[in-house]
Amino acid sequence: MVSVSFLSLASGVSTLLKTAVLVVGVFESSNVLEDGGILRPEEKKTVLKVKDMAMFSGKFADTMPIVLTRDGGVVLVGLGKESDTITESKAMELGGAVYSSLEKIKAKSAVIAAPSGSELGVAYGAFLRSFKFDQYFHSKRKAEGESVFFVRSLVSEPANILYPEEYAARIQKELTPLGVEVEVLDEKRMEDEGMMALLGVGQGSTKESRLVVMKYTGAPGGGAPLAFVGKGVTFDTGAYRSSLQRVCGA
Repeated sequence: MVSVSFLSLASGVSTLLKTAVLVVGVFESSNVLEDGGILRPEEKKTVLKVKDMAMFSGKFADTMPIVLTRDGGVVLVGLGKESDTITESKAMELGGAVYSSLEKIKAKSAVIAAPSGSELGVAYGAFLRSFKFDQYFHSKRKAEGESVFFVRSLVSEPANILYPEEYAARIQKELTPLGVEVEVLDEKRMEDEGMMALLGVGQGSTKESRLVVMKYTGAPGGGAPLAFVGKGVTFDTGAYRSSLQRVCGA
């Protein structure tokens, strides 16, 4: 959830703005930022330049994030026509639009320069927009998603970072707390087991070989076990030699 404060109500605003996103309103067809005097002149100039380049019109409840040199940046929000009154329902709509934009840019905190008198409505709209019904999602789907991300991270790592010892260490760290029995075979153990083909490939690397065996026996019921056999290779030289032989044979 994004932590939201209001410029007109918060104390220590200068400290907050070092890391928070500043939400600034702008009316349609206007180049006057409703920032409460917080933005520095050079920042205002940058925001207005980006606004014009993006053809941001200031239409009511439209938003546009802008990255500045400040850590938090700025989110522009359209206030509509200056002659129109911002009613409570409109303020709530603004709050919802602002919160949605803050979520999209993964903001952790924000300071909103809301039009005077609209703070309560904006806060309520932002609060309503923050609702998430994930009671059932996080139990299984979230775990599945995190598992997919973990595997993708392993696949994406370069071989000089994810070498056999590091691979084995990561497997132990991630799976042991989940009740998975992780056994790591070093080169001596692999030699005792007669795994000479694997060790032969590993001789081409400066890193030692490892073999990781993972067992999970915590599933409910007494049915037949389900086994997966696969490999996670971080170094391979077999293709180099076979390619060379084909070239030499030609």
